[in-house]
Amino acid sequence: MSRTGIETIQACYELERHGWKTESAGKNEVKCRCPIHGKDTNPSVSLNIEKNVWICHTCKASGDVISLVAHIKKVSRAVIIQEM
Repeated sequence: MSRTGIETIQACYELERHGWKTESAGKNEVKCRCPIHGKDTNPSVSLNIEKNVWICHTCKASGDVISLVAHIKKVSRAVIIQEM
């Protein structure tokens, strides 16, 4: 998928569709729990919803929105790409 394709994904919709809550964190930014390190009680992931890239400020995991949803669902990127 091209970078332009990544940018067209509605990140908040995709996360909510999979039961993942987000909170506003400023212009073009939301925060959410990290699916990689369990028991993330304070949302540590920053997601730029314009570029659809994320980083966890605790475990330093990062990637695009496809990888975030893949971690949430515990499946491969290929599965997520097929679903979108």
